[in-house]
Amino acid sequence: MPPPGIDADSGELLPCGDALADPLTGVTAAAVAVAAEALLADHAVLLDVSMHHVCAEVAGPVPPHEVIHRDGRWWVTWTGGDVPVELPEIRRSSRTAGELGADTWRVLGRRGDPGIARRRGRRLPR
Repeated sequence: MPPPGIDADSGELLPCGDALADPLTGVTAAAVAVAAEALLADHAVLLDVSMHHVCAEVAGPVPPHEVIHRDGRWWVTWTGGDVPVELPEIRRSSRTAGELGADTWRVLGRRGDPGIARRRGRRLPR
């Protein structure tokens, strides 16, 4: 089984890193929305902004490479040499998660949204 980021059938590298993909796509979508509003003010439009395509565009062309399995590991071979593909590391949490909804009212109070609390029949903390 290949590591994450490598297609098991073709050996092709797959984009990964959604922590970067989300904000890049959000900024791109906002720019497209502003442009669409300016150009098509009197028309309804559907904007379909793909994380995959935004990241591929930002990353630029992928240099010629080959993904190989050698000596029990995956490697990317390209003109710059052979690079081992590192497996992801398991990160341990330093604490357990709170009960579901434990922070809801504190967060809503910070946002200054008393309407939600009233509709739920609760008062926000001061």
